[in-house]
Amino acid sequence: MIATMPSELLKSTARDRAVALLGHYETLAQFAIEVWEATCRETLRTGDAEPLHAQRDQCEFFFKGELERIDDCLRIVAPREDREAIQSHARLTALRDQLATKYNEPFPKWQTLDDLEDILLAPMQLSQERCIELAKRFPPPQSWYEEDFDPFLPEESTP
Repeated sequence: MIATMPSELLKSTARDRAVALLGHYETLAQFAIEVWEATCRETLRTGDAEPLHAQRDQCEFFFKGELERIDDCLRIVAPREDREAIQSHARLTALRDQLATKYNEPFPKWQTLDDLEDILLAPMQLSQERCIELAKRFPPPQSWYEEDFDPFLPEESTP
């Protein structure tokens, strides 16, 4: 098979090579997005962001590298008149935008472990509107209104 590969490559058209290259980068972009999302989910599941934070620089380098490679590919393989190539180019451009969004979510805000934790937890925080809606649906029990003490005051210690 390796012996026939160069002849197969020579037989392929520029269009075929362009579509194959775009498809290759589409797969890489999808994989990068999936890996990042899985890493974030796992970090939230374990509740330990330190291992991910320890790899901050590698994560940023990875994202930047992938974005640069995709940008290079998009420049080299401009959309042709061929419908399949145009569709592949459009899909890769959309994936590049998704990957750029994934990059822009943590970077450059992510500098410290606390930054990372805040970034990972942000999508899980309820908006004020949602909190108000939930309070209307699930009001506090009447006994809370009848209490005549402040539960937030420190307890007095008895000597």
